[in-house]
Amino acid sequence: MITMTKNSNLDFTDHSVKGFNKVYCNDNGKDTLYTEVQDIKDHTNLHFQCITDAINQEKDMTLHFEWIQQYSPKENIDTSIYSNLFTYPTLNEWIETICNLHNDKASGPSRIFYEMLKHLDRKN
Repeated sequence: MITMTKNSNLDFTDHSVKGFNKVYCNDNGKDTLYTEVQDIKDHTNLHFQCITDAINQEKDMTLHFEWIQQYSPKENIDTSIYSNLFTYPTLNEWIETICNLHNDKASGPSRIFYEMLKHLDRKN
C-alpha cells in the first residue's frame, strides 16, 4: 500500500511527479516514510505500474465475447454524422460562442478570463 501526501501548489502542466512531499509505503508489513525526491518518484512510479496488475501485452479478445460485440462497428449509426467533424468554425460562430460565455468564471491554466476574450478586436 502507498499513501501520497500532496503539497498545496500542484502543477498540472507537466506529467512528471510534482506536488508530493512524502510517500508512505507498506513494504512487507513495515511502514516506511519516504521524503527524498528520488524515492518519492521511484515509489510513485512503482505504485502506478503495479496497482492494477496489468501486463502490457496484446489481449486475446476471443476470450471476451462481450467486448468484441461492444467494440465492433455499430450498424445503426449513420457514419455521415462524422463528415463535418473536422470543419473549423466560422469567424461568426467563434464570436457568437465567445459572446455567450459566462462572466466571473475561473480562468483555468491558461489564465485567460472569458471577459478578456470578449474584449478582443473582432477585426483581427
